Formats: sequence, structure tokens, C-alpha cells
Amino acid sequence: MNVFALVVQGTNVTDELYGYLMEVNKNVVFGKFFAVEGQRLVVCQETLLGDKMGPEELHIAVSAVAQLADEYDDKIVAKFRGKTMQQFEDDAGNIARQWPDLRAP
Repeated sequence: MNVFALVVQGTNVTDELYGYLMEVNKNVVFGKFFAVEGQRLVVCQETLLGDKMGPEELHIAVSAVAQLADEYDDKIVAKFRGKTMQQFEDDAGNIARQWPDLRAP
């Protein structure tokens, strides 16, 4: 099972970003970051092994990935641009609220 969090959208995926994520990954125990170049996206993911998982283990995994993503999203945006997923969602919400005004002739 994979647990993941979208961390940054619209970033510049460069060799420097890959290097930064590799350094971060060396220092974290639970969850790893990777970039999706074609989508200009940074993701945090943890793969859980085993045939059976209880609700408590799933809760721990989701919480850990979310906390790790929250810890690094602003740092990644500051260095490599893009938007945190919160910023992206806020922008999308603002556009949605303006939608009737945008469609008016």
C-alpha cells in the first residue's frame, strides 16, 4: 500500500531539486520525496509492506506523511518556486468563487 501527499505544484524540476530531495530523503526515516517532472510536482510517499494493516497503522502512516509534507512544502517553494498544495487549493477556490463573474458577458 502506498500513502502519499502532494507537496508542491508548479515547481521547476531541475537537477538541483533532485539533489535537494535526495539530501532530505537521507535525513528522514518515514516517507520519501520525489519529483514528477512532466507535472512539475513534488510528492511525499511511504510504501507500507504487509498483507494486513489495522486502522492504527494506517492512521500513523497518513499522519507521518502529512507532517513530513507540511514540514518541507514551504522550504521547497522558497528554493524552487511553485505553490504549496494549500496555496494551490486557495487559488482554485478563489477562481471557483469568481466563476459566475468570469462567465458573464
